[in-house]
Amino acid sequence: MQIKPIHYTNEITVFQFRAARYSLRITRNDITHDTGISSSTLSELENEPLFSAPKSQKTAFSLRTFYESRGIIFLEGNTVKYDHSGDGVPNYIFYIENNLDQTNS
Repeated sequence: MQIKPIHYTNEITVFQFRAARYSLRITRNDITHDTGISSSTLSELENEPLFSAPKSQKTAFSLRTFYESRGIIFLEGNTVKYDHSGDGVPNYIFYIENNLDQTNS
């Protein structure tokens, strides 16, 4: 068995932000309440092409800070890990293969 090293990323995609929200089982309203990001801005970001970086770096930074403070880890390769312990919520890892047709987002 070969163990692959973990590689963190600074290039977070729309897919990763959507997977992070799903991992935490929270709504867009929860995020807007806790971050001050408007509902329309969040909706626009989540509807951008899945494999692209969000257009607004300011919004992306705010979301990254929000998610990481709640146990989300953004990894290379469109991968998100939810590392939570203590209240019975299982760990999740979401990823999507990079070789998918990226024009059908």
